[in-house]
Amino acid sequence: MKPSTTSLFFLLVCVAIGHAQYRELIGKPYNQRLDAIDRLYRNVVEKKISESQVADTLTGMRTLADRLGDKELLLEADLLEAVFDYKVASGRLDKLLHTLEKSEREGVTHVACRAAWNIGQHYWAAAMYEQGFRWYLRLDQMIGPLDVTDFPDKANYLEEIGRAYYRFGDYEKAIPYFKEVAALPIRDFYLNRWRHAINTMGLAYRELGRWNESDACFRRLIGHASGESEQWVGIASGNLAQNLYRRRNYGEAVPLLEKDIRIAEQYEDFGLAAGSTIPMADILTQWGRLAPAKAYIDKSLAYIRQSAQLDRLRLLYPVMSKWYAAMGQGNEAAAYLDSALAANKRFTDKFNALKLMRANQEIAAGQQAAVLHKLAAEAARQRMVRNTVIGGLLAALVATLAIYRVVIHRNRAQHRIQRMELEQAQRELDHAHKLLEGYTNKILHNSRILRSIEGNPHGEIEESSLQQLRASTILTESDWEDFKEQFHKVYPGFTDRLVSRHSDLTPAEIRYLLLLRLELSHPEIAHALGISPASLRVTWHRLRKKIGLPADLTPATVYADHFADM
Repeated sequence: MKPSTTSLFFLLVCVAIGHAQYRELIGKPYNQRLDAIDRLYRNVVEKKISESQVADTLTGMRTLADRLGDKELLLEADLLEAVFDYKVASGRLDKLLHTLEKSEREGVTHVACRAAWNIGQHYWAAAMYEQGFRWYLRLDQMIGPLDVTDFPDKANYLEEIGRAYYRFGDYEKAIPYFKEVAALPIRDFYLNRWRHAINTMGLAYRELGRWNESDACFRRLIGHASGESEQWVGIASGNLAQNLYRRRNYGEAVPLLEKDIRIAEQYEDFGLAAGSTIPMADILTQWGRLAPAKAYIDKSLAYIRQSAQLDRLRLLYPVMSKWYAAMGQGNEAAAYLDSALAANKRFTDKFNALKLMRANQEIAAGQQAAVLHKLAAEAARQRMVRNTVIGGLLAALVATLAIYRVVIHRNRAQHRIQRMELEQAQRELDHAHKLLEGYTNKILHNSRILRSIEGNPHGEIEESSLQQLRASTILTESDWEDFKEQFHKVYPGFTDRLVSRHSDLTPAEIRYLLLLRLELSHPEIAHALGISPASLRVTWHRLRKKIGLPADLTPATVYADHFADM
């Protein structure tokens, strides 16, 4: 059937409209289409248009691509659909992987690189760091031959890969990526990444103790950003000031710190402000200017809370300890020093856990690759046997195929069983964590109640009632048995190693050490055990002498200093 005149006219109108809508994507090299592509992706991914409009957009792009024979526009539509499906719709990577393979086959490198970038971003956001690194390294090889003039995204990708290494403390691996970005000609498309690369390179040099190179990065950033971006001037000034502060060059550090604080406060960047108010408080404390030092301490606390960057407390607490010591308030100074140790331990544990997660992922990926290699080798061996048998006996072929299927089914069954066992073990471990956390919270809650009642200045509660309340907050013997069971699931073999090393420990001392392992304070442990803090101090004194600990060792640091290997 021939199309009617009306239908033909409508088709021509649609084609003309589509051509006008996507003309910026046609007949131009990729570097001249960046702005149009960026607008298109923002509209689609940030849900500025509905799903039906997305479908219409994709149909229009593909219709026009087919009409003009434009394979790049067709692949651009595939990538747009894949990114939308992954980020907005299904959350799956299937279409991205398909688009990557198709664009590599057809030699459209910029689409392949952008697909690989999105896949790497997916794994990184999902905390699957080893997979993310593998995709980043694959992307690094893909963009290596490309010129940044033709593919400006290269600068963004290199900076992101460098930052990934920096996050895991691999400073030597991170710096070459930052150097490569810093050497590129400056362009608005990646200007912010360019600045980030120079700034983070300075931070990496600082961590390696290469002060001159670190200073040079921050000075370069200040020189470039002056007159263009006051915020970046503040960031770089603060980082340069940190270098001077750590080398005790306080006279040069102070004006830079003040500049950073002023700019950070102006733009309400409270985390950045806290980064400079803390060293300012320390410098003023060391200079004996205690009143302004206290003002900066108070500012630091407020900015840390406003920015929710609680890791910065590990830097502020030592300064507060110095300030209280300078004021002659020894108890407060000691308390903040203990807080500093605990905060620093939490920060270190978090960083170590991150590195351990990646290491475990790397081991798992290696094991998976080994299993796949083994299965492939086994399959190859079986194919060789099968092909040999084919030349002789059909019956042997049938038998071989039957054996092969049995082996495969058995392997799959074993894998399913192993996976189920691993999932069950993980569920039990998670349950044990929750129960142990529940006991800990119970101890903390009960301890707070007792401290509140014991500190009642009005004496409204009789001593007999207080004793009954104490008894009700102590963990029962059955509680202890269940507590130990969950503790051993979370810290397997811990008690056995403890008793093996110190066989003369009493049950009470073991209970004390288990609660101490959960980072409970002495009052909280005392309430949990149903004894007075004074009695608990006697327990600590006897325990310290029994296992040969130095007199100045505190309970809070006993695991770090004596039981670190347990």
